[in-house]
Amino acid sequence: MKNISKFTILYIFFIVFYTTASAMAASFSADMVTVIDGKTKTDKLYLSGNRYRIETLKEGELIAIIADRDKNIYRVLNIEEKRFFEIDPDDYWVLSEDPIQFSEYLVSEYGFKEEGTEKINGIDCKKQVVKSQNFARWFSSDLKIPLKMVTYEEGKERAVTELKAVKKTNLSADLFEAPKDFKLMEDPKEVLYQKQKREREERRKAEEALPGLTESKSAQAPCYVKIAAGGELRVKVDSDRRAFLEIYNETNEESEFTVLHYFNGKPLESSYPKTGKLEKKGTCSRYDYNDDFAQKARSFLVDELRIQLGKGLVYARINQSGENRKDFYDYGSSQRYVYTDPKRPLTVQITGDNPFGDQTKGIFYLQCESENNSASIPFTVENGKMLTWDYPADKGVNTVAVIISEGDGRAKISLIQQPDPKKETPESSEAKTALQTEYIPKPKVITEFVVTHPYGTGKPLTPGKNLGITVTGLTDDAGGTIILYTDRKKTKQVDEFKFKLKTNQVETFAVAGEKNAGWSSVWVHEGSFKVKLDQSPLAKTAPILEKKEETASVSAEDKKTESSTMILNGEVPLYNGARIIKEKSFGANSKVDLEIQADPEEIIKFYTQAMTAKGWQPGMSMVQGPMGVLQLKKGESQIMLKAMWNGQKSMVNIAVTTQ
Repeated sequence: MKNISKFTILYIFFIVFYTTASAMAASFSADMVTVIDGKTKTDKLYLSGNRYRIETLKEGELIAIIADRDKNIYRVLNIEEKRFFEIDPDDYWVLSEDPIQFSEYLVSEYGFKEEGTEKINGIDCKKQVVKSQNFARWFSSDLKIPLKMVTYEEGKERAVTELKAVKKTNLSADLFEAPKDFKLMEDPKEVLYQKQKREREERRKAEEALPGLTESKSAQAPCYVKIAAGGELRVKVDSDRRAFLEIYNETNEESEFTVLHYFNGKPLESSYPKTGKLEKKGTCSRYDYNDDFAQKARSFLVDELRIQLGKGLVYARINQSGENRKDFYDYGSSQRYVYTDPKRPLTVQITGDNPFGDQTKGIFYLQCESENNSASIPFTVENGKMLTWDYPADKGVNTVAVIISEGDGRAKISLIQQPDPKKETPESSEAKTALQTEYIPKPKVITEFVVTHPYGTGKPLTPGKNLGITVTGLTDDAGGTIILYTDRKKTKQVDEFKFKLKTNQVETFAVAGEKNAGWSSVWVHEGSFKVKLDQSPLAKTAPILEKKEETASVSAEDKKTESSTMILNGEVPLYNGARIIKEKSFGANSKVDLEIQADPEEIIKFYTQAMTAKGWQPGMSMVQGPMGVLQLKKGESQIMLKAMWNGQKSMVNIAVTTQ
């Protein structure tokens, strides 16, 4: 230190002071240009030190977002109305409208990796990549702001925001404050939340006031009917197509029901009545009829279902699906994707059925093989009236999605296609006669098949032969029951096996030939699994294997996923059928990545309802294109959800944070 001259010390001090002062004094204006899916939007940005201002158009109104990063304060100004409100910087409204704050959230929440230095519009920037979120930004240390931000989808740039025409200039401090003549207003999210809360309460009361069926009534599938104790709903179904029955409990008390099966006006001898109990409101029982086996066996076909309610209050919904026609009932607040044959003409029919008003409003989307042919069609249909749209084969429609928002009514939907001429073969009188004869399937030595909730099946066996059963989980929540009978009429039950599996987990069972098992019924409680029925000479003859206990090699994380439907420290329910990709906890903070076979709107509606019931207050909720975001708060805790749809499923990120 003695050899360092005062001049050198003064020089070092001058360099440090000049560099720091230069960074602190950064002051400029720029054009903020954003390109999303080929559409360009240009906003204005002003920055001075750690404060910046973004001026943009929102629904035709000029607004300004003012960020004070030192004080962690965000203000949103409506320039024309001279009003403003303050908002949390981590609010999803801010994250969706301010790409700078959005980038700060991603790098701080998920971390980043630096990949060198590049010049953006002549300014040195460090490239920071957030691989888990398919995001990158180019950050200027001198200006303390990113000059370019990119969101990727399947390796391609989907959204790009870049600062252009950067001009250094002195800016007035008033530019970063709310003008004195601007009035502070209530947070619009709270106003919206209270409005939605009132609307939900009104809908709940209207739903409860709707009387349930107390006598016998006939209907045609598809339908959705409320049934009270003593009521009976008789529903005609097409025996040539699969029919799906769902019964939902609508009371906090227990409901008891019976489902009777008829064909040609007579009770079905080959099928016992379905009886059940639903203990809590929202619980559901599901049944399906006229599957491939029934179409072959014929004696298992039904053309009428009679739902009788002994106690409680339920809704019964019946849908049908076939190769040439699909009929389903939309009761609002749901979204359904239905696949169609793009090589055949399509007719879409929508019939209004709103018990709370005179008409139903909604929108349906056509997804075609050519994106240029895809379209969204809004509709309004009066009760009892039908709207029809016809699309030729060259339209190439392969998917139809119908959306009716909660409170906008209910409707019956039919998708009709002409029979495929290649599959139409004339039936001889001998063939028709053969169809009327009961089909008796021949048991195979080894039978392998896959079942997925809610559809089980039945398979024939050879009595007197040893039987080996192998079940393999195809999802992390696979569970079911296999019941063995002496014959296909289920005269006598000889054995029963229950199991719960994770993906690729295997369980085996062995049944001695002396039990004379002649029929196996496979029931799926949840998930999907593969079944192998082996009656070859090598089939095991040992006693039935007992279910093995979990070994120590199974991680605590796996046990948690298997044994519970709650995630994120037990605070958030797991969406039915969701697959957990990664879950981490840091004290009171936790986050999870999910894969869900549903679109963002359906996911956000589910979590809004589920978490509101647990005392959480919804904040910003938004669905735009393939992306949806949701924010919820309770006390000092906050839940942030992001869902991104890829056309088949959604990748969902949920984080719970506590200040």
